[in-house]
Amino acid sequence: MNSYLPLSMGDVCYSIWQHRNTIRNSECSHYVIDFSIGIDYNEGMNDIAHAHYTLGKAAFDDGQVDQAMTHFEAVLELDPDYIDAHHALALCYFSQHQLQEAKNATQTALKLDPTYQPALSFLQAIVPQDTTKKTENTEQDQKPIPTEQTEQAKPPIEDKELDIDKEMERGTVYLNNKQYLQAEAAFKRVLKIEPESVEAHYQLAQAYVGMSALDNAKSQTDTVLQLDPHYRLAHELRNVIKFATYKDKQKSRYKKLIRILPLLIVIGVVIFVVIQQGVFSGILPGKEQPKISIDATLEERTNKNGYIDAGENVRLRLTLTNSGGNAKNIKLRIRPKSISGVQYQTPDQTITLGKNEFRIIRILFTADDQARTKKVPLNIEVLDKTSIPLATTDYILNIKSKTGR
Repeated sequence: MNSYLPLSMGDVCYSIWQHRNTIRNSECSHYVIDFSIGIDYNEGMNDIAHAHYTLGKAAFDDGQVDQAMTHFEAVLELDPDYIDAHHALALCYFSQHQLQEAKNATQTALKLDPTYQPALSFLQAIVPQDTTKKTENTEQDQKPIPTEQTEQAKPPIEDKELDIDKEMERGTVYLNNKQYLQAEAAFKRVLKIEPESVEAHYQLAQAYVGMSALDNAKSQTDTVLQLDPHYRLAHELRNVIKFATYKDKQKSRYKKLIRILPLLIVIGVVIFVVIQQGVFSGILPGKEQPKISIDATLEERTNKNGYIDAGENVRLRLTLTNSGGNAKNIKLRIRPKSISGVQYQTPDQTITLGKNEFRIIRILFTADDQARTKKVPLNIEVLDKTSIPLATTDYILNIKSKTGR
């Protein structure tokens, strides 16, 4: 036997009418599409009433039914003929299982406009239809039966047929009063006598929806459509059940996630700490780190004496070689950043070195005419994207004045 899953009747209500979204044109050809009803506004609509209606609609969509009802009631105090507010109020009542109040609000809307289709369809869906009444006899049925056929004529209605009518009426009353277990029992008694009663199967499906027994409701609805594929209300009810089942599955997944979320957080924190501490660094194969070396030489075009002479331009040639893993977004840093009497600039662009690749970088150094003789130690580093050194080397830059001093 299928377990009864919790079902929000607001979800059911929304599903019933979601596919009924319509656009109704007013005489002035203004229209708006709403969450379950077609809305048209007259040019003289009260702005405050419209604001309350909009707030009520937003509250209903967020599941705040009590707040939505407060706004819809405020609309009706300002404009008792606001038909959309009557219908919206009916949806609120229905979502709170107040069937009679929902019917009353819907009937009030229909008094304002008997052709208002959202209210007509809604009333037809929430009020079970009693189709068990027997049609009146046709003229042919009323013709006297010939004497020779009297013996073959069907006997009068049996007691069990009278019992079917009584049980259907009893089940319908129970259903209207939300006494779903009693309604279920009544309709099952009908089906025991008349297994192919379309109406009994349909009403039983409605009772199961009321009890949130969606699997049973679907089974009964499928039976109805097997017996009568064109039974419109059964098609609508099946859509309701599909939507409600989907919503229930979502809620179930959400509840499961909420239950395991603390555990997932704890596991995540533990993994983070383990990785940071390097507990498994010797066990798990890690990413191969870059192994970069730096070779620095001075390129001279004129004197070629290993010095940068006053007034001379030379280039410091840096050869970067990587024998390890890929190195992405690396950059150079040379210190000191400035040298008295000499101008140079470290490249700003980042470099990528693949495994077993090398790159040559030339940095221009220019000595002033007044540069003095001295030796300047340079520290050359290759940094990763977080400015952590991957390689470093030292180089002595020899500067020579024009006088040799």
